[in-house]
Amino acid sequence: MNLYGAVVGLGCAAGLLMIADGLSPHEAARPKLSVPHVRARRLVVDHRLLAVGTVLGITVTVATRWWAAGALMVAGFVAVPMMRAERAGQVTDRERISALASWVESIRDLLAAASGIEESIVRSAESLPPSSLIRPQIWRLRAVIETLGLREGLRRLGEDLADPIGDYITAALLVASERPSGAVHAQLSEAASNARKSVAVREAVEAARSRMWTTSSTIGLISLVMVAFIVATQSTYAAWYATTQGQLVLIACGGIELGAMVWMARMARPAAGHRVVLFDPPTPVSTAA
Repeated sequence: MNLYGAVVGLGCAAGLLMIADGLSPHEAARPKLSVPHVRARRLVVDHRLLAVGTVLGITVTVATRWWAAGALMVAGFVAVPMMRAERAGQVTDRERISALASWVESIRDLLAAASGIEESIVRSAESLPPSSLIRPQIWRLRAVIETLGLREGLRRLGEDLADPIGDYITAALLVASERPSGAVHAQLSEAASNARKSVAVREAVEAARSRMWTTSSTIGLISLVMVAFIVATQSTYAAWYATTQGQLVLIACGGIELGAMVWMARMARPAAGHRVVLFDPPTPVSTAA
């Protein structure tokens, strides 16, 4: 192995990481628009894993004299945890929506004993367990209600949740507070039911996709084992891959496989949907004389 090969290997690894990062949606600064946006989740690179992967990649390159193996080691060491984090984020989203449904049901049940929707919302915050994913947002809602009123609290709750399901629940609470009627119980029950249906659909889709993930992971593992076996036992066959052309072929094959897995992670992300405008945008203050 020469210096040229090491530089090319590290450059290829950096290129693969930049491609993976470019395929992930970047969250831009929040626009000051009247139409609310859906908060996007991006695939974040763990810099500690990147450092560990780089050290291992250099070690593999020095030990095998295959700079392609070192480059793919770095890329894989970062891409695989990114994809696992994406799937974990989807699980968190489903748990968060389920928590919202349970919270709305608790408000519905408290209405029978409380004086109104506002008092029920305030009291519902106390019943949330410490592990609830929406506990910070609901306690902020309670604080805003006690200082600025229910309408402003619901507006800020919608901004905190930044989710179409959250908008639907916020709308149900807003209607229940401004137009109290005998149908409030049914409205809140319907909001909670729709949230749970959304979770059930996402879980069904994830169950179907998990089989594809298992198949893809198995294929990748088998490919890795086969390459290691050929390198260890078939030196004559593997000799060509030690050349520059062979290393480029390995980079191309490994890059395609990693890129396909990252692409699958993006395709598996549920569509965020469209949010709705529940409150009038603030009127800008004119500074003209």
